[in-house]
Amino acid sequence: MNALMVAAVLLVLVALAYQVGLVRSRRVAGDAPDVRMHSRPGYHGLLAVLRAAVPAAVVYVVWRAVGGPLIDGMVLGSIPVDQLPAEAFQRQALLQRITNLASGFGVLGDAKGFEQAAAETMARLQGTGQAIVAAAMATAAAAGLAWTWRSTTPATRARNQVERAVQIALIACSTVAILTTVGIVLSMLGEALNFFRIVSPADFFFGTTWNPRFQTVDGAAQTGFGMLPLMAGTLMIAGIAMLVAVPLGLMTAIYLSEYAPTPRAPGSSPSSRCWPASRPSSTASSPWSRSALSSTGWATCWGWRSVPRRRSPPAS
Repeated sequence: MNALMVAAVLLVLVALAYQVGLVRSRRVAGDAPDVRMHSRPGYHGLLAVLRAAVPAAVVYVVWRAVGGPLIDGMVLGSIPVDQLPAEAFQRQALLQRITNLASGFGVLGDAKGFEQAAAETMARLQGTGQAIVAAAMATAAAAGLAWTWRSTTPATRARNQVERAVQIALIACSTVAILTTVGIVLSMLGEALNFFRIVSPADFFFGTTWNPRFQTVDGAAQTGFGMLPLMAGTLMIAGIAMLVAVPLGLMTAIYLSEYAPTPRAPGSSPSSRCWPASRPSSTASSPWSRSALSSTGWATCWGWRSVPRRRSPPAS
């Protein structure tokens, strides 16, 4: 049972569960036309997917995490003690040879008798494990579908449960992203501390030579790691880019906001006569740009009409 087959089975299970939830909710609504359903049929279908497909996927993930080491341990236990290597890496190499024999890839040289027997044991255990996992996934999915079929009522809060599940999934994704960022920062911090044990921080931050070379003899200090040349080059490139981009971008924004005519084609719609996408948002949000917007006919172009201010009558 490879990953592609499992993905296809889960997709079929998702479609089946959604249809079961949809049909059940519509049948319940038809049986009680005077009672208003709390959630729409689509939410009942999504709830059925959560109850059927998610447990089946969890069963498969647990098997992928636990089944491999369990089978490897049973295979190593079936090998005679006198043929089992003492070192851990030698056991891993032997286990890889047995895995190749069990999968039919073959190995270099002639396989020994105990390796052939271990490969047969591994193939048998893998087949048994896949059958057990398939049965467990089918049982979990069937239990979820039966639960959905029996518990669907007009008062079932399917929308709340689906939204809660989506919220939990988003929180989990955010947590993974945060933990990944923290791990990256910690790994960089550890490498930075190791680097500054070799290179002096003063030489790195205030050195004027960038020619990194590690010396491995005489215990001499490492030189050529000055950061100032890199900083100077970065600032020079940024300054040249700003000299070109700032005047050109500012002039373009002022022209488009204050002086460019509004193109009006005969018979065109208001949306085609306007060009709001070319106007910078920074200039559009300023007070003088809003005044220019109304004075050049933008309000009329977009269907806005200025309402004259009502003046109070003169005092008698």
